[in-house]
Amino acid sequence: IQAALVLALAAEQQNDRFGMMTFSDQVHTTLPAGGGRSHYNACRDALYTLEPRIVSPDYNELFITVGNRLRHRSLIVVLTDLGEPWLSESFSEAVRQAARRHVILVHTLGSKEFQPLFHRNDKIDHADDLYSRMAGHLMWSDLQETTRDLKQCGVHLTSSLQENLIADVISEYLNVKKRQLL
Repeated sequence: IQAALVLALAAEQQNDRFGMMTFSDQVHTTLPAGGGRSHYNACRDALYTLEPRIVSPDYNELFITVGNRLRHRSLIVVLTDLGEPWLSESFSEAVRQAARRHVILVHTLGSKEFQPLFHRNDKIDHADDLYSRMAGHLMWSDLQETTRDLKQCGVHLTSSLQENLIADVISEYLNVKKRQLL
């Protein structure tokens, strides 16, 4: 929620129009692009009224809605969890059509444990440490594969630690503006 709100503030400061969609197993909220304080407040209110739901996200529904609603080339920032291989695969399949028309940035939360097995030089004292690192390596490997797969269709994936998420989202947004990709 914070990352979305800070991104909206950054867009407003750059005099860009911004909109928002919230989704889970269906699209819940669609606010078309706009600007100004009242539009920001509408986005904030929509985000603050979100309720957590334990369902699988329907990325097909999301990108069908994007295709139906967005007629002009747009920057789409997707904040989602792609930590499970089946979620990454579902997202990769659904995003391909939208990626032909729009610039799509995806941000997912990572973890300090998601890294190559022998990345750290510290000693492994227990078998549990080795198993933990192997699990982190598998998650890291899956994320690298997803990143490569999405890059082939023009989608940029960033995995951020929670404390870096807002800065990474804003940095990617400003990078798109600097490169004039829209």
